[in-house]
Order: sequence, then structure tokens, then C-alpha cells
Amino acid sequence: MKRSGESAGVATPSLGADETIVCHVRCAPNWTGKPHSHDREEIILALVGSGTVTLDGETTPFGAGDAIIISAGTLHQLEAGEDGMECITVEPVGIRFFDPDGQEHPTPDLML
Repeated sequence: MKRSGESAGVATPSLGADETIVCHVRCAPNWTGKPHSHDREEIILALVGSGTVTLDGETTPFGAGDAIIISAGTLHQLEAGEDGMECITVEPVGIRFFDPDGQEHPTPDLML
């Protein structure tokens, strides 16, 4: 699996946000994220590039300007296209992460 490119928290608890986390994420060409789910809704706004999102087994392409709304409990996975992708993620403070087997994982550092 290829690692993502540069990513940063824009509004996180460590930066003073109390209720909402906003991150700016850049993914290298053909990057593939790990499948996971959350206990709360997540919104992803694609800014640059393209890719696919798999939601509960159904894969859909997306491109710049598209918004992806991921409901709580939905197993999902992102994959960047050949040109990579850049996006903004928005989720509530306290969101929890789970692998496909339901095991909880720590919140990524960029969201703290």
C-alpha cells in the first residue's frame, strides 16, 4: 500500500476546535486507504484529482468538486486515481475508527 502525501489538520482539538475536525489531505497517485468505518458521519470534499470510494462494497468514481457523505457504520475505502487526489475531510470531534472486523483503532494523529 502506498502512503498518502502531505496531510494536515486545519481545525482539530489541538488547534482549538471543540466540535468539528477539518483536515486537508493529499494522496499520492494510486494510493489506497485501509477499509474502515466510524461511529459518526464523515464528509469528504474532493478538491483536486480523482479516485474511487467503496461504500459497503459498492465502488463509485469521484473527482474534484464532488462531496462524499459517509454515514456512521458504513465500511468505506478510498483510492486515489493516477493523478492523485487532494481533499478536505470533516468529522465530529470524538469520532471513532473501526477496522472491517469491528476492532477499534486510535484516531489518526492529524485529527487530534
